[in-house]
Amino acid sequence: MARSASDCRPDGSPTPGSPGAAPAHADPARIRILVADDHATVRRGLARMLAAEEDIEVVGEAADGRDAVESARRLRPEVVLMDLSMPRMDGIEATCVITAEMPEVRVIGFSMHEPRSARARMLRAGAAGFVAKDGAPPELLAMIRGTRS
Repeated sequence: MARSASDCRPDGSPTPGSPGAAPAHADPARIRILVADDHATVRRGLARMLAAEEDIEVVGEAADGRDAVESARRLRPEVVLMDLSMPRMDGIEATCVITAEMPEVRVIGFSMHEPRSARARMLRAGAAGFVAKDGAPPELLAMIRGTRS
């Protein structure tokens, strides 16, 4: 289902975005991913783990929801791995904005809090899927690779 930015923002105002695709230098064989998590150790650990995969390219990291939106606009990743609880703008609102402005970008929710309710909230916001932080890495990798199906 298509979303509009007004579906997600409390004040109803759309966030301007610019259409576009991955940069011309992008390797089509690799999945371009942005990792958004406010905990630096978690974010960097995830980025390192993902970068070790031959078919994944980590194109950026974001420490909060606003940075995730701005980075997605600038970097045009295929996938954003989005933490639910972050400062400045939470993962739910950031997901709404990203999926409204850039429907080609797939967001995967990622949280350690309230797995069932978190999953439902992220999916309603437009996420393509959700993985609990305590899940096994193969589950996360399968979800990321499944975004190309």
